[in-house]
Amino acid sequence: LSSSSAASDVYKRQSLFVGENRVTARMLYCLVYVTAVVFLVPGSLLTLLGGFLFGIFEGVILVSLSSVVGAGFAFLIGRYFARDWVESQTRNLEGWKQFDRAISKRGFYIVLMMRLSPIFPFNLLNYTLGLTMIRFRDYVLASWLGMAPATFITLWTFTNQAPT
Repeated sequence: LSSSSAASDVYKRQSLFVGENRVTARMLYCLVYVTAVVFLVPGSLLTLLGGFLFGIFEGVILVSLSSVVGAGFAFLIGRYFARDWVESQTRNLEGWKQFDRAISKRGFYIVLMMRLSPIFPFNLLNYTLGLTMIRFRDYVLASWLGMAPATFITLWTFTNQAPT
């Protein structure tokens, strides 16, 4: 059995499960994706899997929802479990203080630009921004808007490549 044939067989079994258990498959997918984000697992393969299993439209919705919820959890973990320690370590670092002040004033736009740029690592950004004074609402909205284009483009580009 070739690796291509084995991959095709796995894909067909997953597709059958998703088709027969749509609600359960959606919930499992979202749970796995959110957990992966919190534990700093790169989401590229999970994003592609969402497109392959659910199609472009539903895949974009599930990936977008899951990535933002996971980012929100990571942000809150960073904020409530690490902020005091980071403040104690950065108290005398003027650069960090300036960044923190800037993001508290223009956080929505800064996060939006960071999310639109591929040079900032998604998972680390979630925790790092939790250490700043940005409002949670601004962080979540800017993250969702900034990540949506890449999610759509990735799924649109690769969804039609699923084995038949």
